[in-house]
Amino acid sequence: MIAAILQSSYLPWLGVFDMLDQCDAFVLHNDLQYDKSWRNRNRIRTATAQGWSWLTVPVTLPDGAYTPLNEVRVNHDHPWQKKHLSLLRHNYAKARFFREYAGAYEEILTQPQERLVDLNRALLALTLRLLGICCPLVDSTELHTAHKVKNEKIVAICREVGADTWLANSACRNYVTPEPYRDAGIRVVYQDYQHPEYQQRFSPFVPYLSVLDLLFNHGPESLEIIRSGRTATPGNEQRAEPKDLMHD
Repeated sequence: MIAAILQSSYLPWLGVFDMLDQCDAFVLHNDLQYDKSWRNRNRIRTATAQGWSWLTVPVTLPDGAYTPLNEVRVNHDHPWQKKHLSLLRHNYAKARFFREYAGAYEEILTQPQERLVDLNRALLALTLRLLGICCPLVDSTELHTAHKVKNEKIVAICREVGADTWLANSACRNYVTPEPYRDAGIRVVYQDYQHPEYQQRFSPFVPYLSVLDLLFNHGPESLEIIRSGRTATPGNEQRAEPKDLMHD
């Protein structure tokens, strides 16, 4: 059984869905500290000189130096949903499959989700359904692993969901200490994803955008395009000092 473990992110890029397509369980690592990266934002293709624009969900953080991702709240004092939907319509209205998929995303985006992780999970579940990927989503806060850290926590998560293989992001190579995985009988496989090129609304091609760019342009072909970038290599025995394992 294969598990992947990543923090929740907003309308993520293709590599996340390549992982989901290979997994028997996908654990949303939502009790890690919130970081200002992809958790509440992602990019879409535009006709601007830069070639892309951010979709950013405004958030409110509780007081304190440490804020777990699952405690981050969506800030509804700003009309961000209206802005996101307007940007999507403006840039993708003429895309082949925009009309087919846009309504389902609009339904979720206009709902008043309080927590960022709930918004992200609802959008992720919808995207999985549209792509035809069947993979259970598990929130790490539902597991009994909060007292563990680093490699030991990843091992504990794999054990609790019944996984004997951890499909890890390639960035984890330099942060994994092999012994805990060998001792637990867990194989580590790294995702080395090569971003595929596909037809976008504008040229030249811009990679590493939200999955929405692919879906609106290619519809039912999207999953095969995602799979076309797949490569995977067995976990090596490289030893390094463990740091933050979750880089997506």
